[in-house]
Amino acid sequence: MDPNVPSTARAYSALLGGKDVYESDRKIVAALEHAFGDPQTAARTNRQWLIRVVRWLSSTRGINQFLDCGSGMPEAENVHEVAQRYNPQARVVYNDNDPTVLAYGRALLAENEHTAFVGEDFRDPQKVLNSPEVQRLIDFDEPVAMIHCFSLHHFPDEPRPVKDILDEYMAAFPSGSYLALTHITYPRPENDPTGRAAEICDEIRGRIRELGMDSGYWRNYDHVLSYFDGLEMVPPGLVRTAEWWPSGPPALTELDDVMFGGVARKP
Repeated sequence: MDPNVPSTARAYSALLGGKDVYESDRKIVAALEHAFGDPQTAARTNRQWLIRVVRWLSSTRGINQFLDCGSGMPEAENVHEVAQRYNPQARVVYNDNDPTVLAYGRALLAENEHTAFVGEDFRDPQKVLNSPEVQRLIDFDEPVAMIHCFSLHHFPDEPRPVKDILDEYMAAFPSGSYLALTHITYPRPENDPTGRAAEICDEIRGRIRELGMDSGYWRNYDHVLSYFDGLEMVPPGLVRTAEWWPSGPPALTELDDVMFGGVARKP
């Protein structure tokens, strides 16, 4: 781990108020603040989406197994905390190959027998699915919810398309399983008449790459929607994260216009 190279996980943690970050990560946050004023609110909106989705899956759909890929730094209201509030026996496996995330995650969960951290690259589904932690906690005869919250846009489609990788995971899970994800997304042109949302996507990508983070594989709306092909979309579909079953009127920022999320069920 090189502290001079920013980490997507640590930068996102900093936006959520985390303190275990380096100066290289703070520069990412400062660049976003300079461009957009309040990226912290957008990060919290994304996190609140995650909490609402896990709550819905746990409390109304009886999902008791979760695989959270690209989980990032442990923060308040993690997946296992939400799920185990409804079912103390709910099992959660986090997967993230950032060494800082892995160290903090394993320390946090050391005394929780129903949770574990895996340090594999999610682009190798068989390594993740066959890891000792997943094999111990996940019953592949029961529905599983796989989550990608703000992670997929950090991965290119080379050498293997992200869609193919997601399909391999979902093929391993039984009927009744769910895929839930958020992604920085270029909206459809008819929903971005001024082009401002597209400009925001390009500005974010340019700034973080200037600061040394090899990230920012933004995709258009229809591309992200294709990740759910073959699954049954849960209403309201692929929408801005703030608009996915909000608990009240959403307070939208510019960044919210390019953060989309959706949930779908495997038939």
